[in-house]
Amino acid sequence: MGYYFRSKTRAQDLTGSLGANTLINAQLNIPSSSQVRLLTAPAPLTPQIGVYDSNGNVLVLSIASNLTADITQSGAGGLDTGSEANDTRYYIWLIYNPSTNTLSLLLSASATSPTLPSGYTYKGLVGWVYNDSDGNFSHCATIAEDLFQQLGDWIHYRDLFENTISDPGDGGTIDVSKSGICTVFFTGGVNETRTLPDPPEAGRAIMIVGHEGEVGSTCTITASNTIDADGNTQMTFDASGDAILLISVKWGSTLRWRVMGNTGVALS
Repeated sequence: MGYYFRSKTRAQDLTGSLGANTLINAQLNIPSSSQVRLLTAPAPLTPQIGVYDSNGNVLVLSIASNLTADITQSGAGGLDTGSEANDTRYYIWLIYNPSTNTLSLLLSASATSPTLPSGYTYKGLVGWVYNDSDGNFSHCATIAEDLFQQLGDWIHYRDLFENTISDPGDGGTIDVSKSGICTVFFTGGVNETRTLPDPPEAGRAIMIVGHEGEVGSTCTITASNTIDADGNTQMTFDASGDAILLISVKWGSTLRWRVMGNTGVALS
C-alpha cells in the first residue's frame, strides 16, 4: 500500500492518506556504530508514517521529533529480542503505544514479525540497517529509498534493477533484501545449486540471469515456496542468457515469488 508515482512528483505534494509501512518526509542515518536515527524534515513538511495492528487496522501518525534505536539496548528504542549478531541486516520498525501515545524505533531481525514490547500494538516498517562483521552499523536505507530517489524537489522512480545482487556461489543463498539483478555463474561441467528464500515483503522484483562458464554446466535454484500456478519451486539454467523475472506477492499469510517472465529457464 502507498503512493503510486507515474514518473515523478514534487516532495511537497506528498499529502493525503498513507498506507501501512509508508513513510514520508523523514530519512535514516547512523550517528554511532550501535545506533540508527530517524531524522524528521523541518516545517512546512510533515513527517508521517502509516502503522498497523494485528487486525490490519491502519493509523497515520505524525512524527514530531527525531527517534533513535540502539542495538545495545533492549525493547523500545533498542533490539526486540535476543542479542546482537554481527554480519546481519536488522529491520527498523516504528512502533506505537496508543495507551501512552508513544512512538519509538525498534530493531528486529524480522522483516515481517518483530517482537513488540508491552503496550505497543502498532508497527510500521521504516527500513533496514546492516551490522557488519565487526559489530558496527555501516549503512542503512528506508524502504522508500529502495524504491524512489529524490533529486532536488522531485521524487523519481528508482530503476528496480539498478541494484546488483552478488552471486552467492554454489550452494549459497541469494540475497533478496532488495530488488535487483543477480547473475549466477556456473562452471565445472556439473550442476550447481542456489537457494531463493521467501521475500521479506510484497512488491520486490528480482531478475536472475544465467552465465555458463563451461559447456555442460547447469545451475538449479530452489525457491522456498511455489513460484507459479503449476506448483514449481525449481529453476534450472543451462545456458548463458537464460533469465527469469520474479515479483514478490503476499498470498494469504505467505510471502512468495511469482514468475512474471521467463526466457530459457526450465521449471520443475
